[in-house]
Amino acid sequence: MKHAVIVGASGAVGAETCKIIEANGYKVTKTTSQKNKEKHSYLNLSDASSIAEFATTVQSVDLLVIAAGKEPQQNIEELSLEHLNSMIDIHYKGPLWLVKCLQAKMTQGSCIVFVGSVAAHKGSYDPSYASLKAAVSGLVKTLARELSPRVSVGSVAPGLIEDSPVFNRMTDDFRERHIQNNLTGKLLKPAEVARMIFLFAQQNQLTGQTIHLNGGQYFAG
Repeated sequence: MKHAVIVGASGAVGAETCKIIEANGYKVTKTTSQKNKEKHSYLNLSDASSIAEFATTVQSVDLLVIAAGKEPQQNIEELSLEHLNSMIDIHYKGPLWLVKCLQAKMTQGSCIVFVGSVAAHKGSYDPSYASLKAAVSGLVKTLARELSPRVSVGSVAPGLIEDSPVFNRMTDDFRERHIQNNLTGKLLKPAEVARMIFLFAQQNQLTGQTIHLNGGQYFAG
């Protein structure tokens, strides 16, 4: 039986990804930063010792999905060093260290999928969020080269997702602006992102790339 590790499994996208992967016969290890959450393994991406300890519990990995994240919260005027460091840990440093700790356990033909954001390419009112999501795209290209041909690496960069932390923090006018900027005229569902993550994992020739799942926002402006 194939084994998947879903980081951020208690989030909207992570939870839907678990459902799809389990339905396709995978054994799934679900991680969360919430301690003592039933049926989840504790993993704190801001703590290197937590990452190392978690890695010792994993025997092998056929699919690693990194769906953990922290929503944009502070613009350049409000930006605090505490927020910046937290964003770096959760969106970049922690995931990279996790890959380092698990790389020897990735099986032949395995896959790593990061969840990025359209903000990496369009910007965000939170400069730390947008720039770190952009960094993920560069990380994907680097890891794809470093881990090939045994492991494929990619990312899915969605637009605004309904019921996500980002969505829930937005005012109605910001949500409407996102809808108007989509050529489809609608927002993403968490299950749509999860299906794309699983589809990515099934494609042997798809590596080092970011799938832009955003309703054509590049064309809408």
